[in-house]
Amino acid sequence: MYYYIINPSAGNGKINKIQEKLKGVLSNLGIAGEFVKSTGPGDIPKLTEIGIKKGYSTIVAIGGDSTANEVLNYMPNDKTAFGIIPVGKTNILASSLGIAGWMEACQILAARKTHRVNIGKITTNEGNRYFINKIAIGLEAEIRKNFPAAPKQIVSKVRHNLGILKNSKSFNPFSMRFEIDKSIKGDFKGVNIHITNVSFQKGDQAFMISLQENVPKAEKIQFIKTGDLSYLSDHSSTLYGNHIYLKSSNISVAADDQYIGTTPAEIMVADKRIRIIVGSIV
Repeated sequence: MYYYIINPSAGNGKINKIQEKLKGVLSNLGIAGEFVKSTGPGDIPKLTEIGIKKGYSTIVAIGGDSTANEVLNYMPNDKTAFGIIPVGKTNILASSLGIAGWMEACQILAARKTHRVNIGKITTNEGNRYFINKIAIGLEAEIRKNFPAAPKQIVSKVRHNLGILKNSKSFNPFSMRFEIDKSIKGDFKGVNIHITNVSFQKGDQAFMISLQENVPKAEKIQFIKTGDLSYLSDHSSTLYGNHIYLKSSNISVAADDQYIGTTPAEIMVADKRIRIIVGSIV
């Protein structure tokens, strides 16, 4: 049985325009279920817990990255499958799981290809958060805070990208003391630290830690041409580990492309796994 949690404000209310069509598609695929809507802040965690208590086999977030992350953070274990129908302004998490749009998401839910993944847990000044893909510290997290969603109109998108570039130019490199698995200790000065969950690829190492000292001019030019933030995140050093401490203060942190707070931070493998319905994991 499927339990669908709708964020009616996601994507500037896009779900309200396609809701009946979406329900029809899900019904035709044989995966209709209960639909509930959030009405304000704090609603999605409560609705997720209700779905768990009702014993649904699958809980699906209908919205953008923020909706999916809220549901993810209240999934207790891998007994209940987690799915996404992306209709938000930013759908990076869905894309990373091989889900390109809401229509394709319906087909993927019906196919029900699941993947059990170890998820990460990060503790910052603002509390605990779980994440599937990655943590960003520094410039990228600052961009996620100041520019949380990319507009679709061409003129607005150009202004948006120019604003990001201006932000990157004015961003000062930070100093960070780190410790990995209580055995590797060091000091880093640069603009970005990325911690990527590679537990389903790497085997005995849960996280890949990538350090970036600066943003070359050529990469800035490529960002202007494409709007792809990865051009502002070209790494110069890579380490691996399972338990990471970042000891400097007040550096911006993002989890799965959402700003969540500031350092200091502790990153580790969570004591729970999540079963996700995927198109593919890339």
